[in-house]
Amino acid sequence: PNPGQSNLTGDLGAVYGADRASVAGAYRVGTTTYLLCPSPNVPGGTSLFLDNCLNPANELVEGVQRMEFDYGVDTNTVAGADEYLDAGQVTAANRWNSVVSVRMTLDFDSIQNIPGGALIKPFTTTVRVRNRGG
Repeated sequence: PNPGQSNLTGDLGAVYGADRASVAGAYRVGTTTYLLCPSPNVPGGTSLFLDNCLNPANELVEGVQRMEFDYGVDTNTVAGADEYLDAGQVTAANRWNSVVSVRMTLDFDSIQNIPGGALIKPFTTTVRVRNRGG
């Protein structure tokens, strides 16, 4: 072990509560990447892929035209997001520690030809960041 980075003395651990179910644990952190790439099945269309665009097996959803994330920032003492900013705005304002939610929007197209052109519908959902925002 590196000096100063070991827990040989056991002083960094403790059991909370009367049973083992209340013991804190460590979890593996993982990363998943989602990308918009040209669809192998819809000429001129795009699809949502998992991890990379080179493997057709990674295609998750056809007809996704746009993917956008906005971050809910808490700017006062009242719990919850007061404004939604894109990543560049959050970085410029140095507000990443104030992000309490994430709003994701996907724009889907109808894939099939319909009279009048493609039908595009947005899907938006907002999720609270765990342990933030009250």
